[in-house]
Amino acid sequence: MIKTRRRNKKQYDAKRVKTIFADGLCCRCNEPALPDKMLCAKHYDIARRSIEKVNRLNQERETTANHVWRGDNRVVFQKKKKRSEQQQLH
Repeated sequence: MIKTRRRNKKQYDAKRVKTIFADGLCCRCNEPALPDKMLCAKHYDIARRSIEKVNRLNQERETTANHVWRGDNRVVFQKKKKRSEQQQLH
């Protein structure tokens, strides 16, 4: 166990990026960061693309949230739920 713990610590320390952000270095790779940012150009582009993808997926979810079938399903399942509650009361 001690051997494994030491090996894991070495791997963790090897991957860890030690950064003081006041130096103007990227928080992921220690390359020079963009002005007023904590990321270099490479990691900034990656982060920007992932944010755009999330925003696009959220917009698609909003358009399907008001789909006709969803409203129909809500009505159908509400009725079933009310019926089952009424049967339990009697």
